[in-house]
Amino acid sequence: MLLPLLFLFIAFICFYYGLWKFLETIQISDLHEKAVFISGCDSGFGHLLAIKCANNGLPTFAGCLTEQIQLWALVNNAGSFGIYGYDEWCTVKEYAKNLDVNTLGVIRVTHAFIPLLKQSCGRLITITSICGRLALPGTGPYTVSKFATEAYINILRQELRPFGIHCAILEPGRFRTNLMDKEAMTARINHVWNRLDNARKAEYGGEAFKELYCDRSCEFFYDGASPLLDSVVDSYYHAITSSFPRFRYRLGLDSVYLLLLLIPIRIRDFLVCDFYYSITGWPPKMFTSTLNLINSDSVLKDTIIDWFVKKIKGNEMTVDND
Repeated sequence: MLLPLLFLFIAFICFYYGLWKFLETIQISDLHEKAVFISGCDSGFGHLLAIKCANNGLPTFAGCLTEQIQLWALVNNAGSFGIYGYDEWCTVKEYAKNLDVNTLGVIRVTHAFIPLLKQSCGRLITITSICGRLALPGTGPYTVSKFATEAYINILRQELRPFGIHCAILEPGRFRTNLMDKEAMTARINHVWNRLDNARKAEYGGEAFKELYCDRSCEFFYDGASPLLDSVVDSYYHAITSSFPRFRYRLGLDSVYLLLLLIPIRIRDFLVCDFYYSITGWPPKMFTSTLNLINSDSVLKDTIIDWFVKKIKGNEMTVDND
């Protein structure tokens, strides 16, 4: 009795996902009449998306609209990753600055364009990050702002549903944009580190730790970042043009980290801390033996870094059925 039921259940799941995969390939009609407004399109994802939309006939605007064409999609792409370092290295002002750009900026732009989206029953598409769902050490101001943005869009998804407006979230991992530039990462760390007093610096291992922290962070965020920006742009475009868009797009190999949300917090924190601190080299008391092994064996260190970089370069777009 159980075997036939199990077979029917598996068949239903396969049919459901097969049907959904087919439906999401269907594009909306009259793309040339669907205007798209993109914030933050001077570089990176927004710049590439503007080019793709324009090349495919969608009227694309950055800061202006015409009265002849209804606004179909608002793309909240602008964002800031201005500070990197532990919480007590950062100021409340820096938290506020990240919130002002990454969260309040999204709210301001969205409030301005919701009346136009109501007229077209259009799309509201916002980029956040995997840090909008999974907190990682050293990313306090950025992560707080992305969690807040995720919450805001989740609320809008429910509130705007009666108006026929579809809300989508893009959650990329690490991609090789100007946010991940090595010089930019080093500048972020130096900015918060240099204003610490000597006692606080000593708690973290002094200048030797700071140099190691900079080197390892650059390796992790830039060398380990995917250069395949098109996967993010393609997800944006799918959310704009598909007749059956997703609610959430998880992008990059980093998105597998979100599986950590399914396990108990104690185990999750152990895995996150063990992985993160083994890379950044802190705290020394906890990982002295591991760090000494890696630092004393350059071949082992290079092997670990090369493996991680190769895994990230194998990135491809992943989406869910939320």
